[in-house]
Amino acid sequence: MNKCRHFDCGWCYAQAPVDCHVAPGTNQCLGSNICERYRKDGQMDIEVVDAHGASVVIEKTEDKHKARKKVDKQGDGWMQRVYIAGKMRGIKYYNFPAFDKAKERLESCGMEVVSPADIDRENGSDPMRMPEDTDWNTVPKGFDFDGCVRRDVDAILSCDAIYMLDGWQDSKGATAEKALAEWRGIHVMYESVDMESELFPSDSKARLTYPVFTGLLMYFPHACAAVAHHSFVGNEQHNPGEPMHWAKEKSVGTGDQIVRHVMEGDLEACAWRALELLERKLTGLPPF
Repeated sequence: MNKCRHFDCGWCYAQAPVDCHVAPGTNQCLGSNICERYRKDGQMDIEVVDAHGASVVIEKTEDKHKARKKVDKQGDGWMQRVYIAGKMRGIKYYNFPAFDKAKERLESCGMEVVSPADIDRENGSDPMRMPEDTDWNTVPKGFDFDGCVRRDVDAILSCDAIYMLDGWQDSKGATAEKALAEWRGIHVMYESVDMESELFPSDSKARLTYPVFTGLLMYFPHACAAVAHHSFVGNEQHNPGEPMHWAKEKSVGTGDQIVRHVMEGDLEACAWRALELLERKLTGLPPF
């Protein structure tokens, strides 16, 4: 066992300092809690089995953002890898603060995050160090735009999901990245959900099969009111003084809470947790 000194080693994306295995003849770590099971064909790929039994194939590459992990999702050791997409040009500092905030939020939810803002910084472009009179509507002078496109496309190809920041519709780049993600068939998540276009089918007949008012609110009016009040009380407890919002990273439901609330007779909390778990499943949030 050796101590990995890399924060993101470009091979297994293990976060340091962690104990990790090192591939023979290299300085590259293979991540924590894994057993080496090397291929016999002499290829650069290395297949490992993590502590949870998930089969992982890691492809070595010079660019850490091209490193791809092919994971057997039946294993519990799988961590969803998410690419952040959003509008940059036209916003001060090319919107890097929004990308950084989203990265922090997603990481707190247990996700592995790839941010194009970080990729740009690693390639020498940091808008936080640019003059205040910078024209944020244009590409910085000397910036390798084609190289940026290639790096971002490669990053998306290495991810399991894409997270769309608010305002992505106004960005040609983010729109193209979303199209690439949909073409690949990976999950698309949104910072905010467009209630009109994302929740319901576009077909008019199919939309009639989602009677939210008559099929939910009118079915369970008292229960809906009780759950809404439970949300209010929770917001006052966890986000005092802030507008109502679901702080997804503060308590991740796994199903255990539902059973516990039933045993305790707290059906309001049970219903809230059941809705939380369903929302997480439908939107691909941890623990799914």
